[in-house]
Amino acid sequence: FSILQPFKGNMMKDKNYKKIQYILFVILILNIIVAVSKIVMGNISKSSAMSADGFASLADGLSNVIAIVGVYLASKPEDEDHQYGHGKIEIITGLIIGLFLLYAGFNVVMEAIGKIKNPVDINISPLSLLVMLFTLVINIIVAYYEYKKGNELNSPILIADSLHTKSDIFVTVGVIIALILIRFGMPYILDPVASFVVSLMIFYAAYNVFKENINILIDVKIVDDKEVKNLVMTEYPCVKEMHKIHSRGTKNNVFMDMHIQVDPKMTVEESHRLMHNIERTIQKNIEENAHVIIHIEPYFDNKKDGTV
Repeated sequence: FSILQPFKGNMMKDKNYKKIQYILFVILILNIIVAVSKIVMGNISKSSAMSADGFASLADGLSNVIAIVGVYLASKPEDEDHQYGHGKIEIITGLIIGLFLLYAGFNVVMEAIGKIKNPVDINISPLSLLVMLFTLVINIIVAYYEYKKGNELNSPILIADSLHTKSDIFVTVGVIIALILIRFGMPYILDPVASFVVSLMIFYAAYNVFKENINILIDVKIVDDKEVKNLVMTEYPCVKEMHKIHSRGTKNNVFMDMHIQVDPKMTVEESHRLMHNIERTIQKNIEENAHVIIHIEPYFDNKKDGTV
């Protein structure tokens, strides 16, 4: 078991990483198509909101490139200097995506301020609205697909990127509404105002990306310790008590440690077998990618012999 289980885990992670890279590459192509379409039509229409939305999509594409590189590096196996693997590179990549979001949001704000100071006439054509609707449909499909696959593959970077794309959906809807209102006679000031709304959505997406990835870096608990205790003590009556149940990592690489108390007369061989059985049970019922370290302690019934 101690030989085959890590091998199986590595094979599973390698397979997941290849799937993640493929998904990111497909989404990269779609993001480039969306970004170019919005930027070109934004320049033709002289709409800062449309161009801003295009640059937000371009930031999506750049984040995809970073993500592809990050996933490739994260998939590298353990070595002498990185004995826990390179999985946290994926988290660092997620943080870089967050920085790109902040940068994109800042650029949108600056462009909107420029349009307020120096207003220009905007030409909203039916073609520009059709292009925006087309890109909206693509973003909806991408966000749904990427978030679904992120959960299936337990990938923080796919989930982070899907939140990025999800923000684009609300942004694009807001831009389309603003463009329609301008076409029907509303003042041009709506265009830079829509750009400010775009920036707020981008900043909110950056906040979510930072929150998700920083939680992993600071080792926020990811497994319910009460659930673990209930499972182990139900499955193994020989475990008299459990405490100090800790967990950290990502869904692809969960690290858990705990203390269990057993009969002091239990042999080393029995204790060793029990530890492996508990790890298998946790992997089967709670988290299949869990690496479990168990500290065994002797259990004394205080009521009977008064010892601690």
